[in-house]
Amino acid sequence: MTEPGRTSPPADTVVQTLRRAARALQDDRAEETQTLCARVLERFPDQAAALSLMGQALHSRRDYPRAAEYLQRATQLNDKPAGWHFHLAIAHHAQRKLDEAQACYQRCLEKNPQHLRALMNLAAICSQRRRFGEAVKLLQRALRVKADHPEANAAMGQALVDLGRVQIALPFIHKALQQQPDSVIALCAQGNALRALNRLTEAAECYQRILRTDPKHAVSLYNLGVIRNEQGLLGDALSLYQRALRADPSLHYAWVSLANAYKRLGDFRRGLDAVKRAAALAPGSADVRATEASIHEMAGDVDKAWACIRPLVERGSTDVNVVLPLARIAKKLDRADQAIDALTRTLADPRTIDAQKLVVHFAYGKLLDSRGRSDQAFEQFRL
Repeated sequence: MTEPGRTSPPADTVVQTLRRAARALQDDRAEETQTLCARVLERFPDQAAALSLMGQALHSRRDYPRAAEYLQRATQLNDKPAGWHFHLAIAHHAQRKLDEAQACYQRCLEKNPQHLRALMNLAAICSQRRRFGEAVKLLQRALRVKADHPEANAAMGQALVDLGRVQIALPFIHKALQQQPDSVIALCAQGNALRALNRLTEAAECYQRILRTDPKHAVSLYNLGVIRNEQGLLGDALSLYQRALRADPSLHYAWVSLANAYKRLGDFRRGLDAVKRAAALAPGSADVRATEASIHEMAGDVDKAWACIRPLVERGSTDVNVVLPLARIAKKLDRADQAIDALTRTLADPRTIDAQKLVVHFAYGKLLDSRGRSDQAFEQFRL
């Protein structure tokens, strides 16, 4: 209802104002969009389209919390537009609220199963959570929507590399690079594939190509650090991790790698400091917990090491980064049976890729050998 003494503008005026707001947003004039939407919302606080446009404008200005508030209200008032759910998802995603983002991407796809960007962003969340098989299925759907999409091909290549299917991944990466030779996503995927094939010099060149254009590209600095670490150049790796984190302090996995580098240098205090930074960015991350456990283990405190991974082990984790430190400290803690059970489940888990299985079999064999079960240990080593 209209307030006494006030006359509402005719409906076509609201429509025209919102059209102007939408055009302004398309032309990167987000502030103008906000002003126009605010005029409408002053009179019509529940005008869903105005709320959605306001949220999108705030997102473009990186005010992600307020963007999510407006977009949440818009979708509550009108649940139908797939795009509104998508914009709410990316507002959550930008704040690293992955559960909320995932739910909104899924709602977007319920409304529009062929929403390309929602498929790709949801695949990225699955990959971040190490659900690489789910990521591949989502990217297959994306490529059915647009088979020659370079970013989707690059993402598919990376997801297949993460699954250990490097040879299958390469054609997707090559297709992406044919379309966009300087694609950062495709070059990173190619570098990761070559690293998986132990072609470290070629892999490093992929990351260096990106860095020649963008010397502060954090992910490439990090990836190059991983290469240097694998080449035994720990000092260079440490420096590259630090440069990556100066460029983007939010890379929790770079903090994890930095912690591991300090651990190898015997600097446990700095290693634990780096772990704390990683934990603040990724609470509950198995990688973070396992890294903290490995530092305590190397420092000789197996009780603290066990305390780090115990919640994950007791929840039945089959994450390789959790079960391997458990296997190493199990005998000292009289938890060998628990470790054997965890190793068995990890080997049976379809998400455990072949390269990881080799390491798990070796850890399994060492644990069995330490308990005098040499025949069974030999079988694990042979596998």
